Amino acid sequence: MAQRLLKRNGNSSHQLKRTRVAEHLAHQHFDIDQEVERIFLLKKAGDDHSNHEPIKLLEVNRATVECGIMPVYFGPSHEVPYPLVIVEVSRREFDRLRNGRLTLPDGWKIARELTR
Repeated sequence: MAQRLLKRNGNSSHQLKRTRVAEHLAHQHFDIDQEVERIFLLKKAGDDHSNHEPIKLLEVNRATVECGIMPVYFGPSHEVPYPLVIVEVSRREFDRLRNGRLTLPDGWKIARELTR
């Protein structure tokens, strides 16, 4: 049944696994840091299906000092088998991203919100 769902939705099992890892990371970050208000998955057009393209998370954190967009890169590990990038922004920086006064690097776009 899972294979039928994957074929019907046009997703590969690899992409589904990446999405589950991203969702798990978001849950962990919400649990660990009570100042995290929202987490979004970031996407780059055309490159997100590669094993080498990192999972990219945008975290809105009310305790973050405003310093612009500063991606923090992590290599794959035993617990997270994909490269990972975390961009942490303040509420105000997030508002500036949404209205176009601040931009993400390399053509990244906000794809969807990951919930608690």
